[in-house]
Amino acid sequence: MIDKGMDNEKHVLKGLIDKAERRIAEIKSGTNPTLKPDATAKYYAEVVIDLDEIAEPMIADPDVNNEDVSKRYTHDQIRPLSFYGGTKKVDLGFVGSCMVHKGDMKILAQMLKNIEAQQGKVEFKALCSSCASNL
Repeated sequence: MIDKGMDNEKHVLKGLIDKAERRIAEIKSGTNPTLKPDATAKYYAEVVIDLDEIAEPMIADPDVNNEDVSKRYTHDQIRPLSFYGGTKKVDLGFVGSCMVHKGDMKILAQMLKNIEAQQGKVEFKALCSSCASNL
């Protein structure tokens, strides 16, 4: 995204990518492992969503022509997939939310394995836009 001119003059996107890469290195090295719930943690409720009940997937339609380049790739406007009639090219994706859990990642991992098996290669960079506002 940076090489496509999508960063702003303060280089917020580069800062986010650098921060994410440092965090990934900490997790991989074990110097700062991921958070885990306490073994005795109690939850008010668990919500299970049957994905077979979803009639149509939704897609974020970012304002790629926004004057402020740091706001061009946000997920503020959501549309049903059919709105695009099969013509929308997806070049950036967000997975889950700030409350993503292990099960979500397992589903994503299987999706990526399936794509890799079909197409031979999968490449992506992860970035949470919600976290960008906390910089």
